[in-house]
Amino acid sequence: MSSESFENCSRNESYDFARYAVIVYIGTPIALAGVVCNCILLRLFSKCRSRKSPTLYLLVLAIFDLLMDLLYIPFFTVDALAIYHQNEFLYHIWHVYAMLVFGTSRM
Repeated sequence: MSSESFENCSRNESYDFARYAVIVYIGTPIALAGVVCNCILLRLFSKCRSRKSPTLYLLVLAIFDLLMDLLYIPFFTVDALAIYHQNEFLYHIWHVYAMLVFGTSRM
């Protein structure tokens, strides 16, 4: 990789090791555990025959928490990996994905 590609990857904010470690080594495993646990909860609460208020609330809460966990990984983990390791390929993937999601959210 040339020095120009490193400059392209570092145009944004930089990541020190502490921030990188919190996002990649702590946040990502928590998000992955959240995905697994919320999938279990979705399966459990979707099989309940009664759609009373407490079970419906927990089902909707599990759905939105699962969405938050699924969005954490591409937004924060891929961004941290791309910028900290100066990986131009990951940076471009993240940039296209982030612009698509940001543009969609503004409709």
